[in-house]
Amino acid sequence: MTKPAIPLGPSALHAVDDLDLPASFPDIDTPIEKVIRARLGWKPDGQRVQDIGDYLGTYLPASLATSDRGLAHRHWLVGGLIDTFPFDAKDGANPGRPSEVAFWGCGKRDDAPLDSERLRCSTFLGARGPLTRDSLGLPKSAPLGDPTLLLPLVHTVNARASTAGKTICVPHLLDTSTDAELIDASGVDLVVRPTVEPSFAKLIERIDEIAGASFVLAGSLGAAMIACAYDIPFAFYDNGNIDLPFQWRDFAASVGVGAAFARNVDEGRDIYINVTAKHLRKPPLTAILAAAPFIAATEFILRAIERDMPHAAGFEHKFIPHGELQALRDQQASLVAANETMRSEIDARYQEIAQLRAKIARRERALSYRIAHLPRTIGRAVRPPFVPFAFHENGKPRGWVRKLLFNDRTPRVWARKIVLLEDGRPRPAFHKFIYKYDFSPRETFKLTNVSSRATPTDEAAILICSDMPPMFDQSSGALRLKTLIELTARKQRPIIFCSLFEKSALPGDLATKLGRHRYETALHNAGVTQILYGPAQLERLLDEAEPRLSDAFLSFPNVAETFLPIIREKRPETIILYDMVDFHALRLRREAKLKDDPRLEMAADEMQALEIWLANEADVTIAVTDDEKRELLKLSPLANVRTLPNIFVIPKTPLKGPERRKGLLFVGGFWHTPNVDAVKWFVDEILPLVLIVRPDVHFTIAGSNPDDSVKQLARNPNVSVLGYVEDLSPLYADARICVAPLRFGAGVKGKVGEAMANGLPVVGTSIAFEGMLDDSNDHFLQSDTPEGFAAHILTLLENDGLWRSTQANGRRFIEERFSTEALSAKVESLFQ
Repeated sequence: MTKPAIPLGPSALHAVDDLDLPASFPDIDTPIEKVIRARLGWKPDGQRVQDIGDYLGTYLPASLATSDRGLAHRHWLVGGLIDTFPFDAKDGANPGRPSEVAFWGCGKRDDAPLDSERLRCSTFLGARGPLTRDSLGLPKSAPLGDPTLLLPLVHTVNARASTAGKTICVPHLLDTSTDAELIDASGVDLVVRPTVEPSFAKLIERIDEIAGASFVLAGSLGAAMIACAYDIPFAFYDNGNIDLPFQWRDFAASVGVGAAFARNVDEGRDIYINVTAKHLRKPPLTAILAAAPFIAATEFILRAIERDMPHAAGFEHKFIPHGELQALRDQQASLVAANETMRSEIDARYQEIAQLRAKIARRERALSYRIAHLPRTIGRAVRPPFVPFAFHENGKPRGWVRKLLFNDRTPRVWARKIVLLEDGRPRPAFHKFIYKYDFSPRETFKLTNVSSRATPTDEAAILICSDMPPMFDQSSGALRLKTLIELTARKQRPIIFCSLFEKSALPGDLATKLGRHRYETALHNAGVTQILYGPAQLERLLDEAEPRLSDAFLSFPNVAETFLPIIREKRPETIILYDMVDFHALRLRREAKLKDDPRLEMAADEMQALEIWLANEADVTIAVTDDEKRELLKLSPLANVRTLPNIFVIPKTPLKGPERRKGLLFVGGFWHTPNVDAVKWFVDEILPLVLIVRPDVHFTIAGSNPDDSVKQLARNPNVSVLGYVEDLSPLYADARICVAPLRFGAGVKGKVGEAMANGLPVVGTSIAFEGMLDDSNDHFLQSDTPEGFAAHILTLLENDGLWRSTQANGRRFIEERFSTEALSAKVESLFQ
């Protein structure tokens, strides 16, 4: 039986960067376990192995929990030390500000009080022992006990041959003695180290080794707690490595014994027989479990009750008549079986609801199909003059073809039977090419499907797909997507991100776990609750009844071409939004004209056919500029097109004046061919004209992935090629002018908007300022000729008054039209 996923708010995982989990368990796979792993306030030091106690803090909630208790906005620390690290935010957004942490069954490292700020940000769900409870000022009624004592509820020991029946020593993590030295000094049969590799399977092996021994000499507090949990004779061991005696005394007091340390196994046995065995009383497991930051599964609660019965204060097992005890156990088994049956029935009902919902959605779409454009397969097979004779340029059929296929706007019965299956779905040959559903208004369809959902729209997840995790520091499109996710997270709904590329196919550093960590962390901080890689992972997710999807946002044509059919098949009720990012066909056509390249012209035709199909197939198409929206509607009149430009964050730092600045700056990633052409054209045609008048001017080129042709520009002593720059702020602060000599491209140019937002005047071409015009156009200087471009640069270099007015107008223009504040309402309106 698969555990149901924890219902998440959008901020549930926002602090994953603080947790730093590059070496976490690779075999966690169920939704609830992924959520718990991401919430735990465990901070490894990057080693491939770590102390067993740290990993127990992940294993226990992943095994016990079914849902949370409303503490999803906090870090969880399970059975660890109440230390400083959960408070040290390092996500870049709140440096030095305390995080909110829920401590479950944790202990202090000493009796020093916590400062008031940390106390304010902490929730204490019980304490490891009475010393911690009293130091924190918790009430006497606060539950005591380390969650490690709950291990027998979730795992039955399978004794390992290596330790079964033997005395073992589990030294402190920092103990550098060899095994031979430890055996010689302590007199045990075997040494078991307290470290474990990052895997639940390895963790369970280590638990079995410790709990299968005949006696445990514990220099590791985690090993002592495991032995205590499974009623294995144990003693504390100190050979000079115990660094925090307070926590040992705290745990010992929680089980009713003193913290006596043995120097060898014989002393340890004496302490256990004469002291520990006589006085040890474990705290009630039900109280520890009740304090947890999640709701435990019913079977574990019942097991805790049964285990507490013989250990309860003043209560002896012998006073329970055998018949009554057996009846209680039978009742427990019956309740567990009934619970599992109920869960199975609920799962079956959810599957039925999902199937009915999909059937309703397909019928709704089938009733609204409209012919939209010429199938690309036919377009390749049928050559002119038939195509112009039968179809318009945008793919709509001309008169006689239309009359053959349609009665007014409704497909004829015979045509519908050819194109559609009996259940209303398009046949595979037609689904991707020829038909288009048209909903007017869009909300009519959406409300119809919402009524059939088991989950209300405001609780359903939003799926966002792109080619890879957005590398926001290397691409303006990626920065736009990251900002859009941050604004979408304000709707307080789960957000799932899916990359087109699988992990192994990601380019460059993204192919490594360490390389992905920075960008995955940024996604979690932005509000993403789950990250998937590749179509296969998305299909597996959509095959499950959960999560419900209300909207799917598909960024880039190649991403939408792959994922749109999958979502239509698996979740036909989902509203699909196709984000063009820019009009790729228009950009390719401009490049083809500039370079007089027939192959680029053919690529532009192919891309136009794809973009028309996507616009027709999506419920909403998002263009970046109004001009591109108009161009797209000429080609696809049935498309529902909205405009959402780039979104820029306005820095709060004060701006420097022109007298403290010098040089020219270009920013752009060089995987994007318009940027390569731009800098080469500038250095070859424009910069020499500037240097005639101002030979001291220096041109700086910043951007990732410069090819050899770009690097060779640095042979010019007045040119520097920096490559990837992690923080562009110093460059924006020191440069006098930003140049954007783009000769082809499409969409709003991120480099232009970012420069204006950072208070840097821009000189560019008409293509550079597409989508950024107003009535006055006094926020930039524009020219499409080398001479005019150089003249504008020289003017801004010499005229401080014009420089200041252009700076102020540019920043005001971005703030009013392209800032997060200006566009947040438009973003939120996309996902109703």
